[in-house]
Amino acid sequence: MEIELVKVEKSQSNHVLKLYQFIFSLYLKKYHDDEINPANTPITKIERWFDKEFMSLFFIKFDEKIVGIVRLAHVTWDFEGQDKIHIGDFGILPDYQNLGLGQMTIKKLEQMYHPKDGWELSTILQEAGNIHFYEKLGYQATGSLTHINEKMDIIGFEKKEK
Repeated sequence: MEIELVKVEKSQSNHVLKLYQFIFSLYLKKYHDDEINPANTPITKIERWFDKEFMSLFFIKFDEKIVGIVRLAHVTWDFEGQDKIHIGDFGILPDYQNLGLGQMTIKKLEQMYHPKDGWELSTILQEAGNIHFYEKLGYQATGSLTHINEKMDIIGFEKKEK
């Protein structure tokens, strides 16, 4: 069982939008996080990502099908000399969840990139499965917590390069 990460091209922005809407709309319905939910990302914003050299989007392919997406940002703006990668929007289609594809994706990304200051991400505190997923892969909570609404908080995680 193997996954492939395929770099997304700007011409595929509509496909990105459809994946975002399908994957993240469940969270939108559950948490009503209208302002930050990836399902509400305008196509114009997705298209602008391709003009930013620090941003990368990958389709996750399994069995010759696109089954998910992940967005990375190479973080260098916090302080001079920083070298960190932020895992942004990351999702697998529901029919392909719990098959180990998410773990394979993160491990493959960690083999592809070696930022000296490590990795960071944010996820929904109330989603115990997400928390367990990242902890299992060696990510640790940073203590950063952002209250979104009465149903949802966002927690930060990081993993240092070895």
